[in-house]
Amino acid sequence: MNKNPSFSNKRFATTSSGFSKRSSASGGVSEAQFSDFYSPVLSKDFLELPQNLKERRAWYRFFYSFNEMVRRAIDLHSELPLSKIRLQPPKCSDKDKSQYILTFFENMCDRLKLFKKLLAVSHEYYLMGCCYPFLEDGDEQGPKNDPLYDIDTDLQMPEEARAFRKKYDNRLPDYQGWERLQILPPDMIKITRWQFTDKIKAELLIPTDTQNTIRQMSGNPHMGQDVDEIVKDMPLNVKDSLETGEPLLFETDPYKGSHVVELLRKTGDYEEAGSSILDSCLRSLLLMDKYRQAQSQIASRHMTPMRVVSAPKASFDDIMYLREQVDAALVDPDYSIIANYEINWQEMGSDARVLHLADEYAELEKRLSAGLGVTIGLLTGESSYGGERISLEIINTQYMLFREIMQDFVENHIFKPVALKKGFWEYDKFGNKKLLYPRLSFTRLAIRDNDAVFGQLFDLYQKGSIPLSYILDLLGLDPNTTKDELEKDLLTVNDSRFNDILSALAAPLADQLAQNTDLAQKLSTYMRLNWKDTQEGGAEEDRFK
Repeated sequence: MNKNPSFSNKRFATTSSGFSKRSSASGGVSEAQFSDFYSPVLSKDFLELPQNLKERRAWYRFFYSFNEMVRRAIDLHSELPLSKIRLQPPKCSDKDKSQYILTFFENMCDRLKLFKKLLAVSHEYYLMGCCYPFLEDGDEQGPKNDPLYDIDTDLQMPEEARAFRKKYDNRLPDYQGWERLQILPPDMIKITRWQFTDKIKAELLIPTDTQNTIRQMSGNPHMGQDVDEIVKDMPLNVKDSLETGEPLLFETDPYKGSHVVELLRKTGDYEEAGSSILDSCLRSLLLMDKYRQAQSQIASRHMTPMRVVSAPKASFDDIMYLREQVDAALVDPDYSIIANYEINWQEMGSDARVLHLADEYAELEKRLSAGLGVTIGLLTGESSYGGERISLEIINTQYMLFREIMQDFVENHIFKPVALKKGFWEYDKFGNKKLLYPRLSFTRLAIRDNDAVFGQLFDLYQKGSIPLSYILDLLGLDPNTTKDELEKDLLTVNDSRFNDILSALAAPLADQLAQNTDLAQKLSTYMRLNWKDTQEGGAEEDRFK
């Protein structure tokens, strides 16, 4: 969009017939009426808005740091969809191979700190409208930043584990996937696009201050750290680029090793960058900040109250003396002013001058909540499921779409290239090669009414339609850990049905005690009953006579 459009310099407006509406006496009626024009772009406050992408990003960071609604809304958008992530084992004909692949990718995710990085990706995605994760390919001799990994010198590895590794990892056994995942600053990334193609050119622009710092450290051995020690841990060999200032070209194909990924929010292929969630809120945020500055200036100017002391019946000498008394009273709080004439003392503070902006702030909050995609009740936590059911359903749908984006990023740019390089695949019945890698799954969103859903799931579980793990996931419990604990407590005093088992065993035990012991005789003696033991084959009714 051209922010500096050119307008034709016509002095006079013309009608449809082509003749001028100029007046000979007043210098032109049309010139007086149409000297001003309306433009939604070139408005009166046009210069107050950010003029380029770098300024907009600076505004995004400012309002996220100092505006309560913006910070809370972006934190909710970036944290709620990623409330709990888990990896599901790949569907494979060999269960041991599926478990081996799952363990391999779990170790790689732990090394990459994937969950923490996904939170950073989500934050940048909503705040900046774009995110540039960089994946550094690991060495084929093992990861550099994982001190626990050492396959050659680990002589304590069990033979069964060696057999699994040899069977399922026959291609690059030392390769352990990606080495590092970093989020690059968007201001340092330059993207060049070509229409009618999906190829992009990504370059890293080294800031001037970073170049100057590296040069100073190179020329001064007393800086405490060598430049090589700093550069060697960077994702790329950028030492020459830091010294020369030349941009670095990134690879964008995930199957060619280290590459950068471009994640854009709600934009077309021809746009320069993604759309931040704050783009539609900038005018409202600017107006709210103006109100804040006006109130702050008024409060600062009138922080010390202005005093008006009057004595209508006092003479000029009495007025001057009264002024001295007032000054002395201000210095000494215990000082008393005594006069034989009437004195009026008034103090005017900032109460009468502070702007009353309650209605304006309420309107701006409504507009901001609409632009940020959240409700006021969700921000403050004072809402209920029944009162905001439609809004919560809309938010849930948006979060599900965002989860699809995160799942596509993780599986296509992190898991699939590693699975192909490691040889984790098998052929289906049609002869197609199918890569084997874990599936990224999410738990149910926590902003829904769990009581009604729990009742429905429990009914399905009682009918045998769903497994118990679905209900445990809803309650935030790990199904595997729960199973292990239940097996540990089975037939012990911690078992919930242990007392029922004892009660069920008590009846047959009582019959055996009555038949095989003299318990009945002892009870009859204690109760002073006439007990006669029956002989073998005698009648049961002759026992008591």
